[in-house]
Amino acid sequence: MHTTTTILKNYLLIGIFFGILLLLAPLARAETTENETGTVTNTETTNTGDKLTPAQLRAKLLEEQTRLKTERLKDQAELKARAATVRTELEKKKQEVEQQIKTRRAENVSKLQSAAKDRFQKQVDNVIRRLNDAIERLSKIADRLDSRIQKLESQGITLSDSKDLLTTARAAIANAQSAVDQIPAAVQLILSSNTPVKDFPKVRDTVMSAESALKDAHKALVNAVASVKAAGGVKADEETRPTQTESADTN
Repeated sequence: MHTTTTILKNYLLIGIFFGILLLLAPLARAETTENETGTVTNTETTNTGDKLTPAQLRAKLLEEQTRLKTERLKDQAELKARAATVRTELEKKKQEVEQQIKTRRAENVSKLQSAAKDRFQKQVDNVIRRLNDAIERLSKIADRLDSRIQKLESQGITLSDSKDLLTTARAAIANAQSAVDQIPAAVQLILSSNTPVKDFPKVRDTVMSAESALKDAHKALVNAVASVKAAGGVKADEETRPTQTESADTN
């Protein structure tokens, strides 16, 4: 009996507990609904407060377009400035390279001109030396012939023709020497000239004049020797006759 009473009490307590829960559930749902309603209301209010008008949107859009345009123009200006700087540097580099090429070309031309002048000077020196040697040999022949003529005249032999020929030979030798003496000045004129090709004929003509005078001297000496030979015999010819080498030097 006691046990049955206890069980009944327990069921009664459980029933009371669930009854209380049933009473509290509607209140909880009402509070939740109220809270949710308040939150939505607050959110809608906030969104309504942040919403922009069409005029404000257009202003914002225009501001953004202006900012983008300004940045684009700035970027274009920077690109143009960099391009101008690059062009300036390239032009400067180009001018430097061109100047270097001109300098090197001028140096090479100067070296070539210097080498050409040296070769020309050596060639002219050889010509002058050859002509002077020929003049010296012909002068010695003329001296020996003059001595032979004086000797034969002392023996009573008349050698007026031989003496005339000897005088002609000495005059030709003097003309050759005068022409040779003019060669160095003519050469220096060419070496210092800006138009050496134009001035070269002066040296050429001077050399040719000296060679022509030597040929005249040689011819006169040959005739003089022949004249002395006719008057004084073979001995005179052998002592004073120009050698083949001397003849070659005057040709």
